[in-house]
Amino acid sequence: MDALYKTRIFEPCLELIRKDAILRNKTENIEDYMESQKKKLLDEFDEGKIIIPRIVITTGSRCTLQCKDCVQLMPHYKEPFDIDIKELLNDVRNFFGKIDKCISVSIVGGEPFIYPWLDKLLMELIDNDKLLYIELVTNGTRIPEEQVLELCANEKVAVNISDYGDVVLLSKFV
Repeated sequence: MDALYKTRIFEPCLELIRKDAILRNKTENIEDYMESQKKKLLDEFDEGKIIIPRIVITTGSRCTLQCKDCVQLMPHYKEPFDIDIKELLNDVRNFFGKIDKCISVSIVGGEPFIYPWLDKLLMELIDNDKLLYIELVTNGTRIPEEQVLELCANEKVAVNISDYGDVVLLSKFV
């Protein structure tokens, strides 16, 4: 394995696998687990499999906050929008049809919990055998609908609440 590939693909894959294991308390002995995952990953690379460490899916630009320093630049959209679910699912299916494995998919917005088709997107990703885990990034200002909340309980899904200070609904959501 050449140095660039190791730095850009292999090592990030291992770090994301470690993060997933820690988030879910998958193992008591993390080092043994990581050694087995490293061997498995090396075997997959040796077989010529196409493995992607992480992709980000943006659901649109609608958000519940107007943060001055928003990384996604949401306050600057004059007309916030949602990406059509048919278009998004088509992109996801095309992407996964061309690779063998993806360690992590991060779903971001705006605010993903106001995306009207989040349940459909989550179901598609949860059912995907080529994907290890899904990270939903939220600002914690919206309690998701019941169906989305149930999907968030899936072992493949981790919810990451960004820290925007004193958000009233954050404690209720948690």
